[in-house]
Amino acid sequence: MTELAAQFDQAMRTLPDPGQAIAVAVSGGPDSTALALLVRDWAAGSGRDLTALIVDHGLRTGSDAEAGRVAARLEAAGIPARILRWSGVKPGTGIQAAARDARYGLMLDWCRTHDHTSLFLGHHGDDQAATVAMRIDHGSGIDGLAAMLRVRQREGIRLFRPLLDTPKTSLAAFLVQQGMAWEDDPSNRDPRHERNRVNAALAQHPAPARHAARLRQLGRRAARAADALARMAEETWQMHARSDTAGGVRMDIAAFRAVPEEIRLRLLVRAVTQAGGVEPGLSAAERALARMDPEGACNLSLGHAVVRQTASDIRIIREQRNLPRLDWPANARVLDWDGRFRLQASARIVEPLSVGPGRDGDALLPCLYMKHDLLGCPLTGPVTLPGAVNVQARPLHLLSS
Repeated sequence: MTELAAQFDQAMRTLPDPGQAIAVAVSGGPDSTALALLVRDWAAGSGRDLTALIVDHGLRTGSDAEAGRVAARLEAAGIPARILRWSGVKPGTGIQAAARDARYGLMLDWCRTHDHTSLFLGHHGDDQAATVAMRIDHGSGIDGLAAMLRVRQREGIRLFRPLLDTPKTSLAAFLVQQGMAWEDDPSNRDPRHERNRVNAALAQHPAPARHAARLRQLGRRAARAADALARMAEETWQMHARSDTAGGVRMDIAAFRAVPEEIRLRLLVRAVTQAGGVEPGLSAAERALARMDPEGACNLSLGHAVVRQTASDIRIIREQRNLPRLDWPANARVLDWDGRFRLQASARIVEPLSVGPGRDGDALLPCLYMKHDLLGCPLTGPVTLPGAVNVQARPLHLLSS
């Protein structure tokens, strides 16, 4: 066993059990390729099933051939590989963020469809240091300084990052030792992207390794503090917050005022995210909290939610604007609506189907339409479509809790 493999095994002992069937995201670069080999050996030793997921964004000429090379390389190394393609029209601006969202969407959907509960990601120690540096520059709060977490939940799938203390040079050296080739993505050197500029600046530091280690140390300390604050906020939420079926929240005003400002801020952000489907920015949430009258009533908007405070309680509900009407993607079985509900079908839907808003009292819930026919409004229980396909909506805030 190599030194890096031993370190990986030790890191995995500190993380939760990822389950029997796991996936690893592989771009073809040295980081994710090294991770795939490390996970392969670890999974074989513990009798688990492993699949590598390769996303072809279709943004560069020859990307399909590159994805094929990566898949062949992994298959030759004994790792089953699947290529997922980002199809459709690409946006003209914000392409990096859009590609990232598409990449995660494709991989998480594949994991859910194939009953894989965990997805391994190749973010390493240099990535973590750069993330902390970027968060400092952005003026982030304590959660932002915590940077990337080793384990987090996203859309029902656990994301594992076991390499956050491992320098990039160690991963490249490991691949050379294993005789494994990798792909070189020129976009990783494009100075138009912030992370590339930060990486270049960190490399020019007089003591780059020590500086990166201290940035990672700051991230670990921030994560420890953020975890303690999150636990306090969770205890308060469980005792004093009440949710309805549409994600709306009601909290006792006295209990809300009794906790420190940081906890009130976290409660407000969580309630607005759950009720409105969009997480508000920290600065916007701070301004909203400052506007909340310490004694009387107030009414304000934050994210896609309305915050109504009275002398006895605080109620946060979805505001009535920006409610989407979506066409169900061809052959898809899952559709997220309004950031609040996940609609799931028992089989792939082939007929034209759309999802729009409906009202149940104050609750704004999804409705199902097919060929101009209203099938479920609001969608509070399973709806049977032609072909014996059942569709039901589950609140995302319950899925992610």
